[in-house]
Amino acid sequence: MTSVPPKIDLLPEHLIDQIKAGEVIERPGSLIKEILENAVDAGATKLELTLKNNGLDLISLKDNGHGMSFEDLPFAFHRHATSKITRFEDLYRLHSFGFRGEALASIASISRLQCSSFNEASEEGSEIRFEGGQNVYHGKRQKSGFDHGTELVIKDLFYNTPVRLKFIQSQTAEKTFIKKIVYAFIGSHPEIEFHFKIDDDEKEIIPIHPNMNDRLLYLSPKGKDLLLYSERFYENNEVMVYLLPAIIKAPVKWQNIYINDRFILDKQLQRVMTNAIQASFGDADYHYLAFFHLPVDSIDVNVHPNKTVIKCMEASKMISLLTSTVREMASRIAPSREVQKSPEATTPNFFSQMEQGQNSLLQERHHYNMEGFFSPHQLPVETYDDLIWMGAFFL
Repeated sequence: MTSVPPKIDLLPEHLIDQIKAGEVIERPGSLIKEILENAVDAGATKLELTLKNNGLDLISLKDNGHGMSFEDLPFAFHRHATSKITRFEDLYRLHSFGFRGEALASIASISRLQCSSFNEASEEGSEIRFEGGQNVYHGKRQKSGFDHGTELVIKDLFYNTPVRLKFIQSQTAEKTFIKKIVYAFIGSHPEIEFHFKIDDDEKEIIPIHPNMNDRLLYLSPKGKDLLLYSERFYENNEVMVYLLPAIIKAPVKWQNIYINDRFILDKQLQRVMTNAIQASFGDADYHYLAFFHLPVDSIDVNVHPNKTVIKCMEASKMISLLTSTVREMASRIAPSREVQKSPEATTPNFFSQMEQGQNSLLQERHHYNMEGFFSPHQLPVETYDDLIWMGAFFL
């Protein structure tokens, strides 16, 4: 008996939207990352984020960015509609965070959503509403209180896909992840004023700061004399690293890596950073923020819909820059390798060296010629030792 193969049909649009939503919006924190990126891309200098029930009941974000016109607003919620790219080559010359045109369409398909936007060029604003992916309203709206910007209100997340709620972790775990995402933006954008509220229990207002150093010290004021900073360059690659002893209280455990100001989750770079800190500072635990600035054509951010994974063409240079920078920072505190690795590195005396003014190089720029990095005859012994340590790590 001959079996008849099933017919191949195109999936209906609403089912495609649900599949896409599963890729982009894994949990409330993933959604928050997407809308924060959109607000930063819009040139906002003030953001107001309000959450209820860890975002499952309500996520509200108001920004003072450039806003959208009445005609453009519906397109923002169409799949693969974007103002960030127009041709294939643009994917490898990205200077924006959001560009795939998937996030807002995915959010609208799994929630009740209302968006109001106001553009400086128009006298009126516009408003649009969605119920489970269906556009139920699009109309004009009078400006009330601000000349430009966008207000996004998302209610009842996953209300039409309740099976997704089974994969939501505990309230504590979800809140921790949300705060990690939000403070990743707060820590990396000192030029933006943040208002952040979770239910009625937690509310934070972070003012604009002139630079990253001031932003981090505002969030961890007791780290004033303990914050370490260094930056290094090689060809067109740059890394800037901030280190703060973990004994200093911070809003979250800073363990953040950024590539071209984009917060990423790269396990290899995180392992390299952790091992570099342990090799240089002994058992002392540290908060860290590492910012890589790389040529835009040397990275590919179009790897995964949530854009937290990036492919880099010259990962070995990034690792070399990172490890040598951490070693240099440790050398300011304890010049000898024996002292850096000794158990005493975790005693109060270790930190007292920093308190006595050893952090005077806080803002010094450390230009480092890496052309001879792989030649032991042109390097200081300490730097060559770093290479030996790195080789042992990757064997």
